[in-house]
Amino acid sequence: MDKMQPLQPYTEAELPKDVDISKLGKKTAGNGVNLYYRPLPQFKTPSSSVSSSMKTPRAARSRRANMPSASTPEMRSLQTELAKLRRQKQQLTERIRKCKLVETYRKSSDTKDLPTLYRSWKGVAQQALQDVAASKDGVTILDVLAHYKVEPSFVDYNPEEQEFETEE
Repeated sequence: MDKMQPLQPYTEAELPKDVDISKLGKKTAGNGVNLYYRPLPQFKTPSSSVSSSMKTPRAARSRRANMPSASTPEMRSLQTELAKLRRQKQQLTERIRKCKLVETYRKSSDTKDLPTLYRSWKGVAQQALQDVAASKDGVTILDVLAHYKVEPSFVDYNPEEQEFETEE
């Protein structure tokens, strides 16, 4: 019987010689061929005749016997303290999550490249402003900045001299 797989069906010709067919499950396939298989083991369920105290492990029963009843002031204070500790644990867990998030951000954000990125952005913005002003007749760079509500100092534009300030 150990030579057979648990749920794999076998035809009568495929069965090992030492297998007792009477102990196997049998189904008939659509083509009339009998298929034999090893049935799944049957597990016994606990009967309802077992008392409820027998279902509870002994250690749990003894702990319950030592606990004060829910209506006593001692039990209420313990429940209040438990609720307080759960809230405190939740707050600390949230604080740890936020700290880890900040730590991850600080590790991934490299501020050394920020001045280079700013100069690059400023150069592109200045070029775009010049292109837009040149494409429209009678429109100045100051007009474009005012239209988009951008302070001239953000892109180092000097409105009095009508040119961009250069860094040295």
